[in-house]
Amino acid sequence: MDFWFEHLFSIECRHDFYGDGPCRAIEMRPTPECDALLQRFGCIFRPTAEGGAVYFDFRRADPGSITYNGSTRGEALLGAFDGVRPFSFIVVNREPSFDAFTKVPQRTHDRSQQLRLFDNRQLRDGGEFLLLHETGALGRSLPLKRPAFRHEFEDEQTATKWRVGPLGATCEEAEAEADAPGEPYREVTMDLSGLSPGAYQLMLCKDDFSTLETVEFYLDRAFAKPNWGIIEIFLRSPGAAEGAECIDASGKITSRRFGLRLPAREAVLKCYVAPEDADKNLTGFRIKDKVKNGTKVIEFSDPEEKPTGEPPFTGKRAWVFQTSVAVPLTERMRRGHELTLVDDGDNAALRIRFPSPRSAKPQSDRPGDPFVAAVLIDLPDKEK
Repeated sequence: MDFWFEHLFSIECRHDFYGDGPCRAIEMRPTPECDALLQRFGCIFRPTAEGGAVYFDFRRADPGSITYNGSTRGEALLGAFDGVRPFSFIVVNREPSFDAFTKVPQRTHDRSQQLRLFDNRQLRDGGEFLLLHETGALGRSLPLKRPAFRHEFEDEQTATKWRVGPLGATCEEAEAEADAPGEPYREVTMDLSGLSPGAYQLMLCKDDFSTLETVEFYLDRAFAKPNWGIIEIFLRSPGAAEGAECIDASGKITSRRFGLRLPAREAVLKCYVAPEDADKNLTGFRIKDKVKNGTKVIEFSDPEEKPTGEPPFTGKRAWVFQTSVAVPLTERMRRGHELTLVDDGDNAALRIRFPSPRSAKPQSDRPGDPFVAAVLIDLPDKEK
């Protein structure tokens, strides 16, 4: 038996980071309902490098189906999809951190699904592409990922190490991971599942309540389901934008491409600057507008050159600054970002390499904030 298929419509998923090329972070699959409808009307779906395409068997002559020369060409399909029943496709995320790199809304017809819904009736400005990612905050109905947090503190006076480990960790597990077997460990476990997303400071104190050490960490949102969203293509709808139909009123099939554009999300580097020497005092840092060798330049000054209005920088208290980068953080960027620290006094430079996306976790102070990579910069002693 021969099958002759003709292109009906295709879906192109593109990303700004790839030079307006195909996005390789997600793939599309027909929903079970869509797959049944495709079979009913002699259509098939095939994934492509750009996204996916739907084809129909134009030689089928079954009553009520799409035929090549018969009078029923397109009529049955129009009747089934007349503004009511779309072709629906599940968007599956192949990159775990993909949500951190794009702006994502929460639009679903069933809140329990926790999926985002996009359709071709929402064409923006009559353009060729459907904006898949909209601006706005993440949906507040999304669940919090159960946090797993680990950090070590060391009490130099008693040579005791404290370890805050993942939920459910035991002292035996912590001791087994110690560099020196038998070294004393004190295990601290925390249930952070009830906390809201944001930045937190963990403080570990001695028995006399004097501070041993503090560390900052973040809790972020994560999606519980592997499915990332649903795309719905309406072949004919009274409210469709001009030119959004695949089949005209006479039943003529017109090939059509629906484009899904994924804009890159802004990345923010949050830096904590602290000197190695606890006796060394620095007061001010500023990010210069000029770029040196393709990297941003940060200047810092001595105490006597303290910028007006800035608090003193003493001891181990880190001064925090943020800077934005235009390049999106994706799996394609393997080298990470670099900044150059420049000392006003003797022009000593220190180049800092920020972690690559695979080693940096998406962190956000509030829903909808840009991707935040936290980096601690230790300034070396000039005499070394």
